[in-house]
Amino acid sequence: MELDQAWVSSMMENTPFNILFCDCDLNLKYANPASMKTLKTLEQYLPIRVDAMTGKSIDIFYKNPVHQRKMLSDPRNLRHTAQIEVEPEILDLVINAIYDQDKNFSGVVVNWSVITEILKLKKENEEITRLENERSEELQNKVGQILEVVNAAAQGDISEQLNVMGSDLAGQVGHALADFIANLRVKLVHLEKRVMTSIILPMRSFRLVSN
Repeated sequence: MELDQAWVSSMMENTPFNILFCDCDLNLKYANPASMKTLKTLEQYLPIRVDAMTGKSIDIFYKNPVHQRKMLSDPRNLRHTAQIEVEPEILDLVINAIYDQDKNFSGVVVNWSVITEILKLKKENEEITRLENERSEELQNKVGQILEVVNAAAQGDISEQLNVMGSDLAGQVGHALADFIANLRVKLVHLEKRVMTSIILPMRSFRLVSN
């Protein structure tokens, strides 16, 4: 048993994870070195010094300690996970019940970490994904419009208007295609006038000769 206790003690002292032990009244009884080191980085946001936290209630971490105390003091509510703000940082907590040799509830163990940067990166990645989805949807819409105009032109209908613009490749193609079709319309109008002129003038000449 002594060997087991020494092994557990060594593990708690040397683990890189932040671990806190509290009694049934949620008073802090032990903080491993990793916890103390991380808490020091948050000390300016805490109501008391880190060195004075042992024996104090973990209520200091909560904005609504009455609710948290009621929940955490009942082992039936554990395992419990939560994210709390110790402004400007955000902490992730995983809280489990501790039992003695007789299976009596004797307190809680809190595994915690600062996840502010993780949440920030997650939000940034979500924003990047959102923008990529928007660009993909916009590209699909542009390509769809271009295909409609091209298919109509292939059937001899160049009356379709193309309003695909933008600096991306699809926008450049749309702009070039719109210019091409606009120029084609102008040329067809001129061609139509020339054809009509070539038909009308001989007819007028024929009438003059006939008269």
